[in-house]
Amino acid sequence: MGVVNDSGGITEETTVTGVRCMTLRDNTDRPKIVEIDTNQLVETEPPAIPPAIHRLLRGDWKKGHFSEKWDAKEAYRIVEVIHEHLHTFANDSKICFLR
Repeated sequence: MGVVNDSGGITEETTVTGVRCMTLRDNTDRPKIVEIDTNQLVETEPPAIPPAIHRLLRGDWKKGHFSEKWDAKEAYRIVEVIHEHLHTFANDSKICFLR
């Protein structure tokens, strides 16, 4: 099973969920997804499409991996960094930030 699409947006979701993904485009604005083998670009020329779909359905497709930081906890990490910087700034400036 997998996703066949012509857009780059869905490739991030399929990467995180572990779903195979084939993008029918000659290029992508998300090259990292292709580099980590979670998505494969397939030429938009009609003869290239059926063999790629057969490989996808057979499961003969990239397995891929994704960054350990793609864990849906990015916002928490961002808030931690901001909090640390605000705390350091407050200590350096003698400013009190209320929580």
